[in-house]
Amino acid sequence: MTTMELAATLLLAATATAAAGQTPAGGSSSASWWVCDTPAPTVYMSAVIDAKPQFESEEMRNAFAQALAVKYGYAGATHCAAALKSSSSLEQLESGREGAAAALRMAGTKVVETGWTYDPSTVQFFYVCAATARSTEGQKPVVALFTKPIVIGAGAGRRLKHAWSWHLKALRGTSSHRSKRCELLPATGAEAAAKAFGENWGPDVVVTPVEWDGWDDTMGGHSIAEAPAASASASPQQFICDAWAFPPRLAPIHYWTGLFPSLFSRVELALKWRDRLQSIPRITGPVLSIWCADYTHSGASAERLEKLREADAKESGAKLVRVRVDGLAAPTR
Repeated sequence: MTTMELAATLLLAATATAAAGQTPAGGSSSASWWVCDTPAPTVYMSAVIDAKPQFESEEMRNAFAQALAVKYGYAGATHCAAALKSSSSLEQLESGREGAAAALRMAGTKVVETGWTYDPSTVQFFYVCAATARSTEGQKPVVALFTKPIVIGAGAGRRLKHAWSWHLKALRGTSSHRSKRCELLPATGAEAAAKAFGENWGPDVVVTPVEWDGWDDTMGGHSIAEAPAASASASPQQFICDAWAFPPRLAPIHYWTGLFPSLFSRVELALKWRDRLQSIPRITGPVLSIWCADYTHSGASAERLEKLREADAKESGAKLVRVRVDGLAAPTR
């Protein structure tokens, strides 16, 4: 057993059902306590982290590595272990963490208790997205690769992967894409890692850079390239448009319009909503999950819909920003 595995085992022994490295489905932290550490010869250990459901475990490890690089000059591996809140308490986890540190010291390992805890509003992450496909003009596989790292704030990983899948649908000259993925780059040396990522495909692969800024191309369930023609509505329908921005080193921002009437189709409205977001000068970084939904027959009041978004923003730590609906309401037909 490695030093890091020993620390994780001792830490999680305080609960009956927790397992080292446990991550609920979807890669989020669920309702969990987390502790991060590193392997020997020097074990850097975090405080017990009260994880929110939207936290992504991979990003948490990366954020811990960022903090260690800045404060201690550490550039090695990091590890985070989870224990479900339903089967553990903060006191149990604190005791387990302290027991792990004591056992490691008794074994002659240097332990640095950093006191670090995860604050998503203070970090930024670097992703690179790629996919393989067969060229329509030959038999060699083509790699559609975004060679520059996409800089984005915490909590955007899964949304970014979804947006990348939709963006691939708009690409010409390739057939169906395989191995679609967005990978989180190391906490240090992201540019070099992205370059290496684009070079390690083997001699039979043609690497094709793709210019993509990370913005969501999903418009009401269609890529921009496949969006159906707009159709006029006989009477105004009631819509709300939403979008999420993940600016680096800031809390996520949930943009929304409030309930408003429009004669535009849902897809046409989503395209206009995206244009509206792009005109907001303070937005930095990609905007994801761009969506307009028809609430005409939902039975929910405007006040109820607003309270739901306020509650979601509070839970996720996001800032809720209402955007004026200029250009989104009923057009002249």
